[in-house]
Amino acid sequence: MSKEDDRQESKQQPKQLGFALNSSDPLSKRYLVVHSGISSAVNFINTSIQSLSENPEQLIIASILGAQGSGKSHVLNFAKYEAEQNQVEFKMYDNLDLDTDSLLDKRSGFVSTYEKFKITGGLIVVSFSEEFNDFDSHLKTRLAHAQSFRLDKPREEEYRQILISIMHRDNINLSEKSINYILSRVPANTLSLKSLSDKLKQICEQHDKSAKFFTVRDAIKES
Repeated sequence: MSKEDDRQESKQQPKQLGFALNSSDPLSKRYLVVHSGISSAVNFINTSIQSLSENPEQLIIASILGAQGSGKSHVLNFAKYEAEQNQVEFKMYDNLDLDTDSLLDKRSGFVSTYEKFKITGGLIVVSFSEEFNDFDSHLKTRLAHAQSFRLDKPREEEYRQILISIMHRDNINLSEKSINYILSRVPANTLSLKSLSDKLKQICEQHDKSAKFFTVRDAIKES
């Protein structure tokens, strides 16, 4: 290809403004930051998958409890990825207490998988937003065999890496000045940082701006 062809092809490419032209999978392992609040659950999943790789006839259940934005779905998708990579039988049930549209089917599926894996072996990971004291006996007796984890907030110093990861999902690369500015002005929780990332991406797209410091400052003002 000639230099002229290169120039013509370059002109045809969409302009990159610091945001993703194609959405990335936000729950992929690439964007999982293993902070102190989820490390116990992640370590248990890793240990369980290793154990099942050596002895596949075991039944292992992990129960993940956490509020919205605590990382439940991220942990479950990490478990799915690692199980697939290690050829371990795996099933996940995310928000077993919240999905009202298919709740009965989901709970029935969990019981069926439990009975199957009790014979064949495998890893089941379930998540909840609330305590499951009011569950029926079919669920409670089986969940009694689960290793339970309550997800907690990251330590304050861990939010920097989480912020960087959230922004990278939208292909936004921040300067150190912008990172420090955000951390000093935005509440230290994952949902607030994700909301800012969405706003920053929106501003970049609507106003043909890149994710520079002044754009970040405008996004914080509008959030």
